Amino acid sequence: MARNALTETENQRLKTGAQSLWQLLTQLDQTIKALGTYNRLKDYEQDSFKQADTLIANLKEQFDQFRSDKDAFYKQIQRIYHRYQPYRPDNAYLYTEQEMNQALAGQRQVLETLRYYLNENNLSNWPVEFIQQIGLTSNVNKQCA
Repeated sequence: MARNALTETENQRLKTGAQSLWQLLTQLDQTIKALGTYNRLKDYEQDSFKQADTLIANLKEQFDQFRSDKDAFYKQIQRIYHRYQPYRPDNAYLYTEQEMNQALAGQRQVLETLRYYLNENNLSNWPVEFIQQIGLTSNVNKQCA
């Protein structure tokens, strides 16, 4: 039998994490469908959008929970992956993968600083200085490589 097979503990943890994410996705799907039905039936005409406010608040909580659980699950996958495939700088594939992950982490930082707006009357400023700093850091890193 191959030595690279996952341990029973790793297998169980991955299975549990995947099932948890699936349950959250099912909840999100149900809430989105409920919001769609609410809109199609024009129930907002009778309750002044109270149910819509509740469903949207639920969606926000569910999205926040999904993001948190997805990030934890991804980290778990990465730990297992790196256990079986440790980083070696002389391996071009692994070196490129690390560079790509660093670029993605920088882009994620930028995206997390941007705000979304549900009400156009309540806008905030873009984080211009932070985005410029990320750009400068990225350029310096490329020039030093």
